[in-house]
This record gives sequence, structure tokens and C-alpha cells, in this order.
Amino acid sequence: MAKKMTGIVAQFGAKGYGFITGDDGEKYFVHQKNVYNKSRLRVDTRVKYKVETSEKGLVAVDVKLEQLSEEKKPLTDNT
Repeated sequence: MAKKMTGIVAQFGAKGYGFITGDDGEKYFVHQKNVYNKSRLRVDTRVKYKVETSEKGLVAVDVKLEQLSEEKKPLTDNT
């Protein structure tokens, strides 16, 4: 079973892969094919993901952007 984690994108290149630094201090390899909705990752973006182990090391899968804890309220004119 994959472990759920959060972290920050440390690097992500034009070739479609890079690394996430987890909140636990570990580095996780991430490939574009493991990004939810095929979104393009950007450096310093907070993400949540699951971790799997491959023969080459730790891999981030099912990577999604982490939602901000405070939701934005719709603009109103208070009339």
C-alpha cells in the first residue's frame, strides 16, 4: 500500500521528470506520467502524493497540487 505524503517540488525539468522534497526530508523521484490530470509541476509548488518503492528508489505517484487550508470566499457587494 502506498503511503500518503506532502512536500515541495524541488526540481522539474523540460524532459518531464524531477524531484519532490517531502516534509520528512526525503527526496522522491517524480515523472510526468505520475502527475494527476497531467498538470505541469513547477518548482516550489506544494503537492500531495503517494510513495511507492521501485528498484531504483522512492517514487512519488498520484501527485496532486495541495489545496490551501483556507478556502477563498466569493466576492459579494453585501447589499
